[in-house]
Order: sequence, then C-alpha cells, then structure tokens
Amino acid sequence: MGTRGTGLTDERRGEILIAVVELIAEHGVSSVRLSDVAARCGVSVGALQHHFATREQLIDEAFYAYTLGVVRQIQELSARGGDPWKRIMRALAAYGDVGDFRQRSRLWVEFGSSAARSERQRERIAAIHAEWARPFVEAIDDGVADGLFTPVADSVTIAETILATMDGYDLAYAAGIIDLGAEGVDVVERLARMVAAQLGVEAAGIRPGWRQSRHVE
Repeated sequence: MGTRGTGLTDERRGEILIAVVELIAEHGVSSVRLSDVAARCGVSVGALQHHFATREQLIDEAFYAYTLGVVRQIQELSARGGDPWKRIMRALAAYGDVGDFRQRSRLWVEFGSSAARSERQRERIAAIHAEWARPFVEAIDDGVADGLFTPVADSVTIAETILATMDGYDLAYAAGIIDLGAEGVDVVERLARMVAAQLGVEAAGIRPGWRQSRHVE
C-alpha cells in the first residue's frame, strides 16, 4: 500500500513508519523532513523517495499504520469474552494501557490538526474512529439485548460520546492541561463512571468495578 518498487521488505517498511511516528511525537508533524527520517533509519533520502512518493504520503501511512495498530489491540482486548460490561471495561482500560499514552496523545492531536488541511487524512481519521467505536457499539447492543443496559441514547451516539471524551483527554494531556500521572487522576475510572451512567449500569444492579478496570478477567 502506497510504496513503489519491490525492494522494501515489510519489516523494513515497518521500521521506517515507526521512525516517522517517533519523530512526529518528538517534534511535531510540520517539523519532520525526509532527511530526518532517512538519518533516523540509516538510509538515503533517495531510497525513501523510491518507496514513498512524497513526504505527505509517508506521514499519512505512518499515522494510519500506528493508530490502526492501537485500535486493533483495543478491539482484541474487548473481544476476549465475558459479559458486555466486562468487554466495555476492557476497551476502556486498553485506552489507557495500550502503547505509549503520551506518544499516542501527541500523535492524535497532531494528525487531527493536519486533517483540517487534508481530505485524505480526514478519511483515514474517520475510518480509525469507526473501528475504535465498533467494540463499544457491539457491546452496548449486546447488553441492551440481554436486558443488562438501559441506555440514555442509541449505541452509536454513546460510542461517539465515549470517543469524543477520550479525544478531549488526549488534547488536555498533550497540551499539558492535565497530568494523568497525578495522584487521584484516573482517566479510566472517570470514563467508566460516565459510561455506567449512560448505560444505566448501577440502576440495573451491575457492579461497575471501575477501580479494577485494568485487570478485568
């Protein structure tokens, strides 16, 4: 996808995309040049251009590969069985635990900003959001069907609210507005309380168990 020629192995291509992600997290997307990526990877600029037509294409592919990988891990954790609430808790816990949260937050904010100027990136972000929402939508629908949840809105609306709240925490963390390592700051617990209220979990007699959210069996 997006490369030219056949000389780039999947492993080497992955290493290049990881280097791009690291540089964006360190310096911001506007500051990353092909020469920076080439120096980090120990290749020439010409070699990069042989496989990635433009700087924009390289950055776009790096963003998509990284964020889709994070979302796939969240989906995998959510799909490990259990009742719908446990699946939701796994997805919430994974938000805080999968990958480097600081790097993820900075990348998401960087690419969210650049998407305002790129239709291609807007399409990619929309695709990532749809994949990210899917575990929540499916678990909510199953919980409603089982009579476990009495939601205040439809499953898609609640899932979009969850993701929008996560996006807000990403922005606050990346901007230094909130310190997620500070005592008493537990984003997963806060998210769990919000989701429980929207699904009527406590009213249904389900023990939310948000303080054990990172260790859901």
